[in-house]
Amino acid sequence: MLDNSPRGKFNEGVLCAEFVGGFGNHIFQFASTFGIAKSKNMTVIIKSDSFLSKVFKINVTFSKNEKFCKQQKSRNEKYPATYDPSLRQFNSSNSFRLGTYLQSWKYFDEHENALRNHLTFRGHIIKTATNIIKQILTKYSISRANVTLVGVHIRRGDMVNNKQGFAVATPEYLSKAVDYFLNKYKNVIFIVASNGLEWAKQNMPGNIRVEYVHEKRTIDMATLSSCDHTIMTVGTFSWWCAWLAGGEVVYFSRPAVKGTWWDKRINMRDHFYSHWIGFRDSLYYLSNYLEEALTTSF
Repeated sequence: MLDNSPRGKFNEGVLCAEFVGGFGNHIFQFASTFGIAKSKNMTVIIKSDSFLSKVFKINVTFSKNEKFCKQQKSRNEKYPATYDPSLRQFNSSNSFRLGTYLQSWKYFDEHENALRNHLTFRGHIIKTATNIIKQILTKYSISRANVTLVGVHIRRGDMVNNKQGFAVATPEYLSKAVDYFLNKYKNVIFIVASNGLEWAKQNMPGNIRVEYVHEKRTIDMATLSSCDHTIMTVGTFSWWCAWLAGGEVVYFSRPAVKGTWWDKRINMRDHFYSHWIGFRDSLYYLSNYLEEALTTSF
């Protein structure tokens, strides 16, 4: 629905989604705003030129009146990857804009089915992703019914040596995650997308069937979400590939360097679903050992 009203009048309270950061962040911001609005019978508004509306079949109110949302009072979370119940505590007859990153499934979990309807890829994107999958199946002379596809997203780039404390996944973690699926399923093919493709090719385990995709980010996400299961590394792009795929998920459960900015802002139970499977690497145990040794030595 497109709102062209210069005054932006609505019969009920409105929640405006504010978009900051990258693709995965935008999805969290829409999903959390949608979930909160749905639970309070409010209208969701996003800008008519939103990037997400070009990717997904989102069916909410689109507004060309940019001033309307900017004029609403802002309600901000306390921490970006920690559920903040106070964010829901307001009079739903009023209008607000929500910020900032809203990276918790708890904001939208109760409305998952409705959210999935909105987060359906547009036809031209899913067509390209489907063709990529078909080419991979043809290469191995196997039908879709007889193969288990595991999407792997490996975040590198800006996450390597970052100052915020994000921990990039290690080859050890990837090996553990790959072994999990190989031990559980037959005829497994791993499909990898990464913004550090050369590193990924050098550090994915050997002697497995693995294919690499390097398309636009929308195509990469659509391809990975077409798989049966997911191996995540770090970042919200991985998170949404996993959620959209809907199968088993293995995630890197050392996503933050201890004591850093990110470590103080992520609540693991709020950010990752309890049924997702977290794997650590030896660096986790080494850091715990060093922390305990330093504590007991004083």
